[in-house]
Amino acid sequence: MVAKKEKPEDSLITEVLEEAFPGETSNEKASFGLVLAGVRWGQDYRFGLLPENETGAAMRALECSGEKYHRYLSWLADYLYALEAEPIEEQKGLCKYLSNMQAENAVMLVGMNAALYEFEVEDMEDAIEAGKPFSLFLKEEREWAREMDLEEEGYDEDTLREMFQTVEMEMETKQKYRSDISFADTGYRLALSVVLKKIEKHDERIELLNFFYQAYNNYAAK
Repeated sequence: MVAKKEKPEDSLITEVLEEAFPGETSNEKASFGLVLAGVRWGQDYRFGLLPENETGAAMRALECSGEKYHRYLSWLADYLYALEAEPIEEQKGLCKYLSNMQAENAVMLVGMNAALYEFEVEDMEDAIEAGKPFSLFLKEEREWAREMDLEEEGYDEDTLREMFQTVEMEMETKQKYRSDISFADTGYRLALSVVLKKIEKHDERIELLNFFYQAYNNYAAK
């Protein structure tokens, strides 16, 4: 009996995309394929405006449930529709893909990327907030990998250093523009605006933002 050959990873990703997005364009499948393959687009915290709550203070993420959640999305739908700016280098590729995608798929991609990126940089953010240099972060990550019997080869020093530096810059930008931001959309507002600018109806923009949060919450829970 001939042993069955295992399919290469890119072939498996292609099959998953074909099943998940039947009939969609190759561009849209390629965009999701990049995320499934591990490509991530970082955050841009330049646009940190928040709506006010009943007391006149900036609304906090914990307040966003039920009616307040819909009020926030309603405000955000107009804010992003009017937003005019150029993307940072980290998000240029993402914005290019989004401009050629169907709206629902586009906001799903942003939500998916936002959740996965947030999870992957969480340890880096904790290290940076604690004042740890990259060398100590890398040492602790490798020690943890050994304890968990994971392959240390996955901890490529140059790749991790570059990512660590990117996260440092993101956190500096967040501190500069709005250190108290905790909404999932704030790091990807310009990217979302690329999609929403094409949607004239306010209610449809709200629906798309709700879809973004559904996608984010779905992947954040995995």
